[in-house]
Amino acid sequence: MTKTEYVLGINAGSSSLKVSIAPFDVDKNDSTIYSVTVPNAGNYSDALAEAASHLALQAPDFSLYSVKAIGHRIVHAGPQHQTDRKS
Repeated sequence: MTKTEYVLGINAGSSSLKVSIAPFDVDKNDSTIYSVTVPNAGNYSDALAEAASHLALQAPDFSLYSVKAIGHRIVHAGPQHQTDRKS
């Protein structure tokens, strides 16, 4: 059996890390998207490890080694927005 390869989507916010995975080859695999949101206490490595653990429970064949592509959401508000809007 061939192991599923995944696309990993990341949205790193100031208070949480949102991570989603979907099969890379939707023609051969289920097109289900799995996602998780974990709190971010300023340590993205720990937050990513926690997210990967949660995703592995949803998709048992998932590991960071099965990631074929990564997408990251980046938002830039421009020079007029230099501070956190939650402040």
